[in-house]
Amino acid sequence: MIVPILLTALAGTSAQVETEISVIGIYGYVKDESWFDETTHPPVPGAFVELTELRTGRTRRTKADSAGFYAFDCLDLGLYDLRFSMSGFLPSSVEMIRFDSPTSIRIDEILHLDQPPVSDEFGQVLLRILDSAGEPIEGVTVSEDGGSEFSERSDRCGNVWRRFEPGRHILLLQKHGFGSTRISVSAKRAPTELKAVLDPVRK
Repeated sequence: MIVPILLTALAGTSAQVETEISVIGIYGYVKDESWFDETTHPPVPGAFVELTELRTGRTRRTKADSAGFYAFDCLDLGLYDLRFSMSGFLPSSVEMIRFDSPTSIRIDEILHLDQPPVSDEFGQVLLRILDSAGEPIEGVTVSEDGGSEFSERSDRCGNVWRRFEPGRHILLLQKHGFGSTRISVSAKRAPTELKAVLDPVRK
């Protein structure tokens, strides 16, 4: 997704942000297209953010922190391109960001999942595995109960993509330190998104 844009200063930036970046800078948050609730997108920790000054070709890189926050400071006046990328998501960019005067600009970016094309023969399922606090769980083994050879592990965002034959499937979710969980999945022709919550084992 490429969005050409001409931006001006944003008023009312928080005191925290103002202390973290210089007079000329770009900052913001990288977020997932899914929803925590009706108004909040979850962050994408570790997302790669790349800023290129068009006049010189100089490129600076950083990663979003645990809250999805990134920042570039000490910039020169001129034109910039900003690019975002992360495994499992489609890359995106904001182009032709212009600084004609000292200012700080906030750019929040929502990344969209890199969804495989839907087959006519298989139902596509995205399973998001979270803990009881709503945080993603990496490394959960997901297998189909009943002898299937299917077995995959959730990625750092707690996601597992899988194509199933249309119909009902029982999945077994396992990870050390958490209780085993079985969930029922009804794979359809259209993509299906499900969430599963694992509770830690109490000692």
